[in-house]
Amino acid sequence: MSHKGPLFGNPRPGLTYPERPGAYAVIPRRDGCFAFVRGISGRLFLPGGGIEEGETPEIALFRELAEEIGWSGRLVHSLGQASEYVIAMSGNALLVRGVYFQLDLIDRLPGPCEYEIVWKAPAAAASELARRCDAWAISQVRL
Repeated sequence: MSHKGPLFGNPRPGLTYPERPGAYAVIPRRDGCFAFVRGISGRLFLPGGGIEEGETPEIALFRELAEEIGWSGRLVHSLGQASEYVIAMSGNALLVRGVYFQLDLIDRLPGPCEYEIVWKAPAAAASELARRCDAWAISQVRL
């Protein structure tokens, strides 16, 4: 996956960082809050996740949206790309290569989902965000 945009974090010497392409949703609400999910670490993430073999970022985004928060959405526009060196809870080193999209939520889907949406204003969420690339993506939204 060729990638443009900002790069966050610093790789630790001696670790290999396999690339993990992903697609992520930035979902603003009229009151200035944004949709997040709370991971098992307690930190906040934008909804989304890995792009599987054969998927476009958009297809992956809508699949992840349904799996994670149980909603369908409407693509407003692309916000761009950003990458970050991370160490996952599992201890695995990854280079997250995210494609970010602004979305509107459309319909609640039937069936289970992995997370409940946590609505927070960017300033209130800042100290809880797991990734700086997510904060960057939020900063690209023009309401």
